[in-house]
Amino acid sequence: MSLKNWFNKPKWKSKDANIRAIAVSSDNSPELLSMLASISQNDESANVRSAALKRLDDYQLIAKIAENDKDDDVKNAAVKILQDWFINQDDIQQKELIKTLSNSRIIETVAAGAKNSDVREICINKISKQGLLGDLLINEKNSQLRQLILSKIDKPATLKRILKSAKNKDKAIVKAIREKLENDGDVAKMVEQKALDLCEQMEKFIHNRNLYGKSDVDAVFSQWQELAYSHDLSTFAQRFEGAHRTASLTFDPQQRDEFLNQQRQQRINSKIAELQAAITDSQNSTWEQLQNQISKYSGFDLSFADDIQKTEYDNLLEQLTTLRDKQSQKQDLPAGLINVADKLDAALKQKYNQPRQISQFRKMWDENAKSAKNNTAFNTLKAKFDNSMLMLADKIEKSANLRDEAAQNAVAAIEKARQQIKDGHLSDAKIIMNKIAANKKIAGNHPLIRENKFDFDTLWNELKELRQWQRWSNDKVRVRLIEELQQLVGTGTHPDALLKKMKEANAQWKDMEDHEKLEGDRYNVRNQELYGQFREVQKALFEPAQTFFEKRSEIWSKELEALEQKIQTLHEINLQETEDRDLARLVRDALKQLRNLDKIPPKNRGKCAARIRAGVARIDAHLQESYKIATRRKEKLIEMAIDLIEMEDLSSAIEQAKVLQQEWKTAGIVQQSQERKLWKKFRKANDAVFNRLQEQRDIVKQENQAQFNQANELVASFEKSVKSEKSAQAINSLIEKFKDEWNALKVDNRNLQNKAKKIIENGEQKANSMVHSENFKQLKAVEKFADICQKLENKQIDAESAQQAWDKLSSLDDNKLMKKLQNRLSNADSENPDYTEHANNLLIASEYLIGIASPDEHKEKRLAYQVEELSKHMSGEENLDPIQKASNLLADWFTLGGTDAKFQKSNEKRIKKVLKGLFDLVKG
Repeated sequence: MSLKNWFNKPKWKSKDANIRAIAVSSDNSPELLSMLASISQNDESANVRSAALKRLDDYQLIAKIAENDKDDDVKNAAVKILQDWFINQDDIQQKELIKTLSNSRIIETVAAGAKNSDVREICINKISKQGLLGDLLINEKNSQLRQLILSKIDKPATLKRILKSAKNKDKAIVKAIREKLENDGDVAKMVEQKALDLCEQMEKFIHNRNLYGKSDVDAVFSQWQELAYSHDLSTFAQRFEGAHRTASLTFDPQQRDEFLNQQRQQRINSKIAELQAAITDSQNSTWEQLQNQISKYSGFDLSFADDIQKTEYDNLLEQLTTLRDKQSQKQDLPAGLINVADKLDAALKQKYNQPRQISQFRKMWDENAKSAKNNTAFNTLKAKFDNSMLMLADKIEKSANLRDEAAQNAVAAIEKARQQIKDGHLSDAKIIMNKIAANKKIAGNHPLIRENKFDFDTLWNELKELRQWQRWSNDKVRVRLIEELQQLVGTGTHPDALLKKMKEANAQWKDMEDHEKLEGDRYNVRNQELYGQFREVQKALFEPAQTFFEKRSEIWSKELEALEQKIQTLHEINLQETEDRDLARLVRDALKQLRNLDKIPPKNRGKCAARIRAGVARIDAHLQESYKIATRRKEKLIEMAIDLIEMEDLSSAIEQAKVLQQEWKTAGIVQQSQERKLWKKFRKANDAVFNRLQEQRDIVKQENQAQFNQANELVASFEKSVKSEKSAQAINSLIEKFKDEWNALKVDNRNLQNKAKKIIENGEQKANSMVHSENFKQLKAVEKFADICQKLENKQIDAESAQQAWDKLSSLDDNKLMKKLQNRLSNADSENPDYTEHANNLLIASEYLIGIASPDEHKEKRLAYQVEELSKHMSGEENLDPIQKASNLLADWFTLGGTDAKFQKSNEKRIKKVLKGLFDLVKG
């Protein structure tokens, strides 16, 4: 460029983007106008591209910018230009251009407002959104396009919405909408729409990755599987699978890494195959051609290749090198010289190069070139070497700024790393150190690196000390984890709890190892000794529980087998021959099973749930038809029941109402919500019939009211009398009198009968309670007489003192019992050789009665007594009630003379316990 042209450079070529944008929008020079297309696509400034875009009249180019420009503002401007063009003009280019566009904003706007009806038709065919199609149908003036739009609308909600707006506009459309609504049960269309929605939903995840996650992708995929189980989705399968694959790679890092590794492996295998072909084709190649092939393949990145691939690639490259070396021998080229050329080729493919490499390669070449002959091959190799050295120098020169920046970054990071080490943040410190190392490698022998060598070495030593402390600290935690697990060995802890504890320990162990395994480490940091102990204690915990898990797996397998049979029934049952009620019950059972899938293996639960839902949907679709038939039948029964309300013959109406109620049971089943509504109407009509019968019954009820009141007064009077009486004999007399008067009334009221029965029982209970109380008082008095006799028998008091104490007590009403006590008092001096046996028998009988254990030495006698009592009961002998038995046992104990003081002392606690139990039983 001449000096004159330099100073007269147009403003649209200025380095300032703002100046360029103003010039591009206003300058009309021919040179600028010819460059507008290029500027609109290639200028680095979005403002300049946008200014050029607004002056374009090539709509194909504008459409390209709307799709591909990297700036959203530029894209939006291009979209707006296209929208205005389609809406305001009718150009012959529009029809062909719209076919190539995929921008939804343009298509939706053009479909609604383009002047050309053919353009609108093309856009309508590209739209699937049901709501938008509904809006288009309402506003579209072309009747043929309205029919086209309607054919694309399948959602009932959209059809119902547009029906209201279309009623006064197009009768043909209204009729067609109503026909589609009547055929709403078309399962195929519903399935197709559902599949399309799932595809669009999956694609939405891809374009809005910040709003969704892996769980959303899995949920939609589960819905797709459930739908695909029972329907043919082949039309949408490729679209959905592509979207699902992309979404999975977007939200699942592990799957994305697997995919990338797969791509890398394919690239490596392709390179190996390419190298094999090159060897085959290079058998007769010249030395120069072979050298070029080696340069091409020698620097290929094998960092992601496995050992087998690396070995194969190296062997193939060695074969190519061997061919080259044979040619080198023919050309009389030193091997060292060729080796220098190979190393230089490899260096050029490195990411970073250092200035010292130039002198190193030049020195190696000069040393090896001394012995080389000056021939054609040498001159060719030298020319290639010189060219490579120029490339290396150029690369080093271009990377000078990069080395300076790397050196500065490495030095600047020293304080950051030191602060992280000081704060004890090992991972963060190591990451910074790795970045420092990477920058040092880029910087090479840079002056800044040499000046700060001491700081770098000191920093590395500090990092090693922190790492050693971190390992020591984590080892303490590892020992604690091992000890906690060892404490669980042999404790009988539930296997699930053990498994949970082991998983938690494994997670914590792995977390510590991940924390110690820092970026850039070459070797495993695991403490093998502690890890061995950890695995041993886990083995000791798991082996006893293994049987449990195997058994549970067996149970789960059986449950799964049973469930699969039920699911198979859902899918194979004959819907026409099976009763609807049985089908409905099958659906209810399936839904219950759906809530109890924890009894089958976890990995099968999702699939089984999908199959259950699909089977339920199959049966439910059939039941819907049956529900409609049953609904019509029940509505007819309701009409017949309403007609019975006005029938004069009440008895006939009631009989017919009963018949209708029976027919209702066999009319079929409907959904529960509908059943409640129908039953309410049917019950209302029947109640009106039976209410007429109720009116007649009310008359009879009034006639019985007087008798009811009389009976009620009798009950109340008796209840009051019973409460005021204090004697059991008087209460029994009142009960007999009440029974006679009650039977004379012949009361039919069940409530009063129950009430009368209850107060009779209460009266009898009160009388019995009084009897028990009197009996208890008498036995307590007997105990006092017996106590005097026992003291006299044990020589604790003399006869005169005993008689005085005896006389102070009131005589008993029971003369027979009183006589026995006086007989015991009179014979107090006489010994009773059978006392121990009789007393022991009484105690055993009492212990049996009150339900307490007998001493071990009397177990055989206790057993014999129990057998005897059982025999009496089974033979039908009259059996006294427990209270009477307790009274008799107390009387026998207190009248038993000839007390054995030794027996009394050894059985003192036993006797007290028995007497207390008997008195408690008598007291009630």
